[in-house]
Amino acid sequence: MPALNFKAEFADAVKRLEKRQTIRARGKRKPPRVGDPLMLYTGMRQAGCRKLLDAVCIAIDGISISTRSKTVQMPYMLENGESMWALLPDHEIEALAKADGFASADAFFAWFGKTYGDSFSGYVIKW
Repeated sequence: MPALNFKAEFADAVKRLEKRQTIRARGKRKPPRVGDPLMLYTGMRQAGCRKLLDAVCIAIDGISISTRSKTVQMPYMLENGESMWALLPDHEIEALAKADGFASADAFFAWFGKTYGDSFSGYVIKW
């Protein structure tokens, strides 16, 4: 059962179910699969660790973020079943940022720029 840890700044929004997705970097571990149970925590590996909630993964998609050009690319399915990466329009970036717990797309890009630099590649995990 995958466990996801959230920074304190996002913990309350996760607990209130205002934040129902997370964007995670590609790493050594495979991402969860649709249908996997998720355990959501804050403060893991610390004395104040607390469980926020249990959830089920309902979707997972790739994502590529450029903080320099303020663009986001995500895959979409073609009618023939193949996927293709496409740039999200500004209104979809704004919606993505808000769903991920940010007040605006500008705050989203500022946080990712500070945390990861000019570019980021990973997954959007939804519950």
